[in-house]
Formats: sequence, C-alpha cells, structure tokens
Amino acid sequence: MSMYLTEVISHLPAARYRGGRPSQPMMINIDSITTDPLAVRPGVLFVATPEGRMRNPFQAHAAARRGAAAVVCEPRESRDVTTPAIEVADTRFAFDKLASLFHGDPAAKLYHFLVTGGERRMAAAYYLRQLMDGAGHRAALLGSRACFIDGRELPVPLAELNANEFHRLLASHLRAGGRACIFETPSEAVPASVPASVPIRVRLTERPGGAAALRNMRSSVKGTQVMITAGATRQVVTTQVVGMDNIAALAAAFDAALQAGANPLSLVETVPHIVPMPGVMQRVEWKGSFSVFVDFASTPEALGTALRELRLLTAGRLIVVTGVRPTLPSNTRVELGRAASLADYIVFTADDAAYESVPDLNRAAAGVCQPGSFAMEPDRAAAIHHAIGKAHAGDIVLLAGKGLSKSQGLEGAVIPWNDTHVASRFLSHPAPRHA
Repeated sequence: MSMYLTEVISHLPAARYRGGRPSQPMMINIDSITTDPLAVRPGVLFVATPEGRMRNPFQAHAAARRGAAAVVCEPRESRDVTTPAIEVADTRFAFDKLASLFHGDPAAKLYHFLVTGGERRMAAAYYLRQLMDGAGHRAALLGSRACFIDGRELPVPLAELNANEFHRLLASHLRAGGRACIFETPSEAVPASVPASVPIRVRLTERPGGAAALRNMRSSVKGTQVMITAGATRQVVTTQVVGMDNIAALAAAFDAALQAGANPLSLVETVPHIVPMPGVMQRVEWKGSFSVFVDFASTPEALGTALRELRLLTAGRLIVVTGVRPTLPSNTRVELGRAASLADYIVFTADDAAYESVPDLNRAAAGVCQPGSFAMEPDRAAAIHHAIGKAHAGDIVLLAGKGLSKSQGLEGAVIPWNDTHVASRFLSHPAPRHA
C-alpha cells in the first residue's frame, strides 16, 4: 500500500507536522512503516518508540541517515531537523494506528475474542479456536505462549509481536478466509498485549458463569460425558477433555462461541472432536492397563487441584512425578510437598533446576512426605521411567510441572524437552514392574 504523508497525518489525532525538505507533506510518498532504524530505506516512514529510544537514543537520526521519508516521534525526541517529522503525544498508539492503516484495517473485518484469567485460560482459548473452526468460522489464536494462524504455529507469543507484524498477520488471516481472532493473555498484560485498534466483541475467563450451556455429567480417564443445552438443542455427548477445570474452560469457550452467533448444532457436533490442549491434563495415548497424564501444574495449588481431580477418576493408586523450581520460596516448597502427598507415591525430580542441586531443591518438599512414599531421582527421564515402572492396572501416573514447556534447564544447559514424548517412549518399551 502506498499513500502520501498528508493522508498519514490525517489519521493521527492532534498530530503536528514539522516540515523538513521537501516542506510539503502532499509531495512525500510513503510505502511502508517501521520502528527499526536498520530497516529504513527511501519511502519508509520511521516511528520512534520509547523502546527503541532505550536501545538507541539517536534512533531518529539513524533513520534519517538511511533515507527515511519522514519520522513520527514525540516532541522530545532527538532528530535530524532536515527530515520531515510528525509530532504525536504517544508513538505506540500512532504506530498501531498506522500499521492498521497500511494493512487495510484488518482488525475491523474480523470477530475478536479476548480470553483472560489464570493459566487455564490457555485451554479455554485452545478449545474456542476448535469450536469456531468446527462451526465454519476460521479462527486465529494469538496467545501468551504461541500464535496459531492459517494452520501454522508461530513460536512468537502475542506480547512479542509489534504492531506492524500483528496487523500483517491479521491481514494474511483475512485473505486466507479467516473470520475470527482469539486473543489469550493474562489479565494484567491486556493493555500491552492487545492493540487499541482491536474491537473486542466477546470477553471471557476460563470459567463460565451460572448459565453455562455445557455441563459435566460423568468423567473417566478417557473422557467426559457432558450435557449441552443451547436453544432448542439438548444433547449428551462425550468429549476427550478430562478434568473439572478443563471442562469449565470448555464450557466457557462454548458459551463464547454461542455469544458470537455460531450455529449451536455445529458446536455440538464439534465437541466430541475437541483435542485436549497439549500439557493441560493431557492423556498420553497408549493401550495399556493404566493411564498417564501430563499437566503443567508446578505450584502447590495447581498440583493439588490436578491430583484431586485424578483421584476421582481411579480406584487404583495415584503416582506423581514433580519437582521444585528454584524460583519457589522455601515455605512454598513445603506446600508443594504437602500437595504431592495427595498421591500414593511421589518421584521428586528436576523441573528447570538450572545450576541448583535437585536433591537440595526437593529436600523441604520431601521432608513433609511419609517415609517410603517417595523417591528422589535427579534425572527427569529416569524419574518418568521409574514412575511408569511403579504403575499397575487401574493406576494413574501424573507427570506434573512441565506440560506447557518445550525445554528443560539443568546445570546451565537448556535442552529440548517434552514429557509426553518421553513417556510415550517408555510406554512403548515397558519398564520392569516395581512393588
């Protein structure tokens, strides 16, 4: 897209033009914008942000030397006076406004959801995307850990996208037939993560209100039977989603999809095909006589909740693999041990131990557990192997802490890690059974 600087100025409220050479803004053609001085070339409009100023106090000068067509800046910005400048009160707002303008204002043409709340909000957003897709409303998911758009997963989280990248992605999604976009972010991060130009239509937390259309009926290790009531539709279906918190997140997503006008029958037909979010009460697929779950629970509260939910699903024993992170204060480490004691057997191991000794990290947690009810295994892979070797028919093994993580920090190294893959490898080559 190309436009004259006069048009750019007209889209920035209270902007003041400080002319350089040429002095007439209607003579200056703009074909793109950037906040990176190194990306500037003739025809590019440079926006000087506060973040950029921290990296380079002379960012506007650098942009001018590289031939910037003009500079958008705050009045106090140091700049080359020969380069045309547009003074604004807030360059972050201006950058968002201009990025939206240059990409054809894609946000205005999509239906937007905002999912906030605790960590289970990620599951709610993950389920909402599947529900909207199933109902024929192709949705993108821009989240706090990754972005999913047009069938691709981008490793960059929402908070790391600048306004230009953000609107470019929305424009691409729109061209590919996208109709909706889901933003998932912690409540406190909303102002920084979601641009002001995005018109949010539906806001939800991971927990539904009292009028949820989807309600838990009966659970097992393989899935949950739910009752769905939506208008004239009333039906019992089974979903692969397990756990009360997960079902609450699915119910919140279902309510949001209804609120957006999705067809109730299409939503009901989609529920049995919902895929559980990896690392969030995720059942490891195998055909054995006991079950293995992976969950991100790393705090005492989250671990206690996960173990209580799984206790309801088994008449056998509950075995947990968990570990204390270096960031946990000493009193919280004790609480993690008490939460782990809800299981019948515990294997304490590494969970991003960094440079610290795994036995030292877990000592306070293990100290509140009954003697003989736990083992200490610094190697997480060996700990998972040990826990699986302890399981018998009807038992449940929970691998807790690293469900959402793709890496493991240990002794100064960061290595790729996935609890589900490690467990699958051991389940395909069973370990000798332990008493």
